Amino acid sequence: MKQTLLLFIAFLSVTVVKAQDFIQDGIGYNIIEDASTEVAVASKGELYEGDLIIPSTIVYGGVTFTVTGIGHHSLSGSSSVTSISIPESVNFIGSQAFENCSGLTAIAIPSNVTIIHPSAFENCSGLTSINIPIGVITLGYDMFRNCISLETVTIPESVESIGNGAFEGCTGLTSINLPGGLTSISSSVFKNCENLISVNIPIGITSIKSSTFSGCTSLGSITISGNISSIDFWAFRNCVSLTSVTTYIETPLTIGEDVFEGVDISQIPLFVPAGTEVDYEVAAVWQDFLSITASADMFDESLNIIVYPNPVLDVLNVESNVTTEVLGVAIFDIEGKQVMTSNNSCVNVSGLQKGLYILQIETEKGTITKKFIKE
Repeated sequence: MKQTLLLFIAFLSVTVVKAQDFIQDGIGYNIIEDASTEVAVASKGELYEGDLIIPSTIVYGGVTFTVTGIGHHSLSGSSSVTSISIPESVNFIGSQAFENCSGLTAIAIPSNVTIIHPSAFENCSGLTSINIPIGVITLGYDMFRNCISLETVTIPESVESIGNGAFEGCTGLTSINLPGGLTSISSSVFKNCENLISVNIPIGITSIKSSTFSGCTSLGSITISGNISSIDFWAFRNCVSLTSVTTYIETPLTIGEDVFEGVDISQIPLFVPAGTEVDYEVAAVWQDFLSITASADMFDESLNIIVYPNPVLDVLNVESNVTTEVLGVAIFDIEGKQVMTSNNSCVNVSGLQKGLYILQIETEKGTITKKFIKE
C-alpha cells in the first residue's frame, strides 16, 4: 500500500511539473489545458516592465507553442509597463490581466479576441482610449473601473451585456455610444463618471439598475425611453447638474424617493407624453418635480427613434426599431436654413459649427423632428 501511494505521489508530481509555468525571453507562459500546444501569457514571479512584445509562437523544449491568451492576473500590478504588443493569435484576455498597469496609455486588442474577463483593465489610470473588437459579447464587471484617463471607448454591435461597475469611476468619459443590440446594463455601470454628459440608452434596455448613473454630476438632462419598465434605487443619485427630465413612459413607473437622492427635483421640470400629465401629478416622486408638462418634442413611441450622442462632436447616429425604417434626414440651423441632408443613419456633422440644430427625420411612418447640439 505504501509503495502504491509513493508511486501515485511521484506520478502526480510529474503531472504538476508538466503543467507549470515556464519563462521564455522574459515572458511567463502557462500551457492551456486540453490544448497541449497552446499557451497563455502568465505572471513570472516578478512584475513586467517597459515595452512588452508578445510573440504569436514560441519554441520551448523542442515544442512549438501558439500564444492564444493573456492569462488571469498575468500582468497585474505591472505599473512600469508602457506599451504592449499583442499578436492576432490571442483570442481571450483573462480577469485582472492588466489590472493596475497604470503606465499604459493605449492598447490594441487583437480582432480575434472574443472573451474579455472581468476587471481586465481595472485601475489602468493612464489608459486614454480603447477599441473593443467585434465578436466580444459581454463586458465583464469592473472591466474599466477607475480608468480615470479613459476618454474614448468603441463598443461593437456584438456586445449584448455590460457587467456591474464596468465604467465606474471613469472620470475622463464625457460621452459613450452604446451598441443597439445591448439588452442588459447592470448596476453601477457609470457610477461616479462625474464628467459624463451624454449616454444613449438603446431601445433593447428595459430597466435602469441601481446606481447606474449615481454620482454623474455633469449629466444635464435625462431622457427615459418608453421601453423602460423599472428604475432601481440610486439610479440617478447625486446627478446635481440635472436641468430637466423627459419620459416617454405612458403610465408612471412606481419608483422610490432614492432614485433621485441628492437631487432637488423640486427645481427641475418634468416632460411627459401628452395626456398623461394628470397621472404624473398624482404619482409618488414624479409629482415632486417643479412642473409637469407635455413635451413639444414628443414623438409617436411606435416609431421609437433615438438620436445619439447628443451633444455630438463628429458622427450623429439615428437609430430606429425594427418596424420603422429611416428614409433620410435633413439638418437645419436655428434660423431654419437647411445645412445638410443624408440618406444614411450615421451622419458626419464634424463640418458644422458649434450650436443648436434641428434634425428632421423622414420615416415610412411620418416625419419626426428632434434637436441636437454640435460640440
